[in-house]
Parts: sequence; structure tokens; C-alpha cells
Amino acid sequence: LMASGRELGFVEAGVLAGMGVPEVSVYRRPRIAVLTTGNEVVQPGAPLAPGKIYDINQKLLAARLLEWGAELTEAHSVPDEPEQMAKTLKNAAKEADLIVTTGAVSVGKKDIMHDSLAMIGAERVFWGIRVKPGMPTLFSDYEGIPVMSLSGNPFSALVITELLLRPMLAKMMQKPSLELQRVKGTLADAFGKPSPGRRFVRACWENATFHLPEGLNSNGVLASMVGCNCLLDVPAGSGALKPGDEAEAILL
Repeated sequence: LMASGRELGFVEAGVLAGMGVPEVSVYRRPRIAVLTTGNEVVQPGAPLAPGKIYDINQKLLAARLLEWGAELTEAHSVPDEPEQMAKTLKNAAKEADLIVTTGAVSVGKKDIMHDSLAMIGAERVFWGIRVKPGMPTLFSDYEGIPVMSLSGNPFSALVITELLLRPMLAKMMQKPSLELQRVKGTLADAFGKPSPGRRFVRACWENATFHLPEGLNSNGVLASMVGCNCLLDVPAGSGALKPGDEAEAILL
């Protein structure tokens, strides 16, 4: 009736029913826990006291993972306390197939993820990747449950979610539509920063042309990402990019 690996939608359900097939074997939706860190983080809707910021990453990641067909077991913020995070990780692993955290992965006083993961006996697979933004990404294994720890900067978290988490989910669900798609084109706008290392830049791809958004392009700013549909893949060793330059990107 249909090939193995096909995603089941309403038409497929109708075809199967029409042939008297009551059920088929499928790859289920992965169960994912999303944990954000930071004593300075408050949830949208709460009063924003001095020194506090709203939790962008929790909503950003949860919405993207749901778009891809994942199931969320939990999504909440954890204080900058290693013991509290360790306890939360252990509890999350009871229900989740994958745990995603944001923040606390660098080398500062409040970068608690290293200590928290060590407390529960998680095995570090890697820490640090040659890409910007998202360089301090930490990946661990806790009793067979993968733990992906992303930077707390929203754009950094978004980039690594696309580059690493998306292919993971494509594999876990055997869902070809989630595999990364690359496009080529020419730049309509300049990007003035040189890129000693590989860099990903927000952009909009239309008619084989890349347009860069106006506004700030920093890792902590998400507003200029509105309307973008791709991440420009700038190779290591590139100088400033000029209009007319050939470029390649990953579609969102």
C-alpha cells in the first residue's frame, strides 16, 4: 500500500483503513525534556524585576521540537545550582529519550552543567565544536539517554538545534523530511565580519538570492531572525562577504 519509511498522515490513515488494516508498526515520537538554566530567568507573563530576563530558549526550543513531531515530557527552568540540576536531570531521564539543556556550558562560575552531569555519572562525549555561534556545545550520555547542552544565547541555541538536534530527530523517527537541505545562491547584501572559523549567519533565501536582515546580528538577539528561512554557511577562513559573492545555506 505504501513504502516503508513513509510518514503517516490523514490520507495514509484513510488508505490503510480502506484496506482493512487496523494498525501498522511505526517509529514513535521521541520524548524530549527541555531544561533552561539561570537564576536571572523568569517566565513570560511574570513581572520583570531588575537584573532579570524572560526565558526565550524554553519557548523557542519547545516550539521547534513540537513542529518536528517530538513529544515534550517537560519544559521548565532550573536555578544555577549544580545539585538541583543534577536531580532534575535524573528525574527527566526517567521519561525522556533525549534531554536538551540551554545555558551554563562555558567556563564561568555559574556554568553548572559540567558539575551537574558529573554528579550523576554522565559520560562526556564532546565539549566544544568548531562553529560559531554555539562553540561551547556539550554532549553527554547518561545511562543511554543523550543529553545535548546548548549555549544560553538564543541564536546560538537555535543554530545548534538546527545543525545537530534536527538530524538526530530525523534518525530517531526515520523521518526524511527532517534531514538538512542545502541551497546555493548569491548574496544581495554584505556581511562585514571576517570568519576565521566556520560561521552561520541568519538570512532569507529567495530566487537563488540571499538577503541579510536589518538589525543586530549578535548571538543574544532573536528579533532579526524573524522572516529568515535559512542559515548562511560561511566557511572557515572567509573574509568579509560582498554583494554578488556565491554562498550556500541550510534551509530552516
